[in-house]
Amino acid sequence: MKANLYEIFCSIQGEGLLVGTKQVFLRLTGCNLRCSYCDTMESFSGVKECLIYPVVGKTSGAKLMSNPVSVSKICNLIDSYSAPWLSLTGGEPLLQAEFMEELLLHSKDSNYKVLLETNGSLPDHLTKIIDYLDCISMDMKLPNVVGKELWDEHQEFLRIAAKKPIYIKIIITPDYEMKDFAKALQIIKKIDINIPLFIQPVTPKVMITNDSIDIYEAISLQSYALGFINDVRILPQIHPWLKLT
Repeated sequence: MKANLYEIFCSIQGEGLLVGTKQVFLRLTGCNLRCSYCDTMESFSGVKECLIYPVVGKTSGAKLMSNPVSVSKICNLIDSYSAPWLSLTGGEPLLQAEFMEELLLHSKDSNYKVLLETNGSLPDHLTKIIDYLDCISMDMKLPNVVGKELWDEHQEFLRIAAKKPIYIKIIITPDYEMKDFAKALQIIKKIDINIPLFIQPVTPKVMITNDSIDIYEAISLQSYALGFINDVRILPQIHPWLKLT
């Protein structure tokens, strides 16, 4: 089997529970959503060539490789790095779940732990690879950022994903609605009040602008969320501030 990739690189994780850990990132193309704050729009559709970054944390010296890429070639590329974690990201990696199943089957004897970074909207696809995963990073998308409600999909996805270690991110943009934030909390509470939740103020598209929520509003949301679930943290993306990939 082959997959369409956008890039492979090694850097530190900039979000969520595993922030700061060294990871190999396998970014697949394709996404079923169009979030207003998306920072990887270039991975929406297939590309003729994917980018391979040989230097950890840097975009210099990138090499090009023709798409689609075979499982064996990807395994060799992943093994050329040294890191404790492999992150499957996108786009939405679960759109290529059959490929990921084969990839993870072939790489199950490697020393990598596997993190899936997902928008949490494709529960049926998750069932194909959940047994190979060590951790799941699930976004809960508020309706204002995707233009529709995904509550049913998120609840079913979370029900399945909770069989594994999981944490949830909710990206908060200035136009969020409190009723939607509360709805997300109710869904998490229904599944497991101990799942860590990360309130992630949206990263400004231009770092010198102020198109995000302020820290005091984030703290207010944290205080409110702690009335529903036990572990709520505030953490913006750190890699843009560190100027890392």
